[in-house]
Amino acid sequence: MCMWQDDEVLDADQLNERLASERARQQELDKQLAAVGEDVDAARERQRLRRELDESRSFTASKEQTLSSRMRYRYRIDHDVSGPNLPVGVSFNSTLKAQASVRGNHGVMHRIDYAKPVVRHEQIFKIEGLS
Repeated sequence: MCMWQDDEVLDADQLNERLASERARQQELDKQLAAVGEDVDAARERQRLRRELDESRSFTASKEQTLSSRMRYRYRIDHDVSGPNLPVGVSFNSTLKAQASVRGNHGVMHRIDYAKPVVRHEQIFKIEGLS
């Protein structure tokens, strides 16, 4: 059974012409498929590289955060606000006042209300995109 009804009424030369036309179309489609296959391979590689870049950026951000934290800790040690060898006789309140004054020297707006309980953890703020 034929897919196209009008092909039944064609003579041999006409059928050969249509067959040649179909084969030429198939060759053109094969070329397009090959080109699209290369495009798909290139797109997959770009996607893989984007994920690798994402992972690398995440690793870089983690290292930057660790560096920033260690630099702040070193600064607090240098100002006898933190560390294993605080001066003898330094009370917890004087340490808090020293922390407030150290932060104030760097333009960081931070207020400590000594009437409220002190929360014992560190907060890290990162501000980006300011000009």
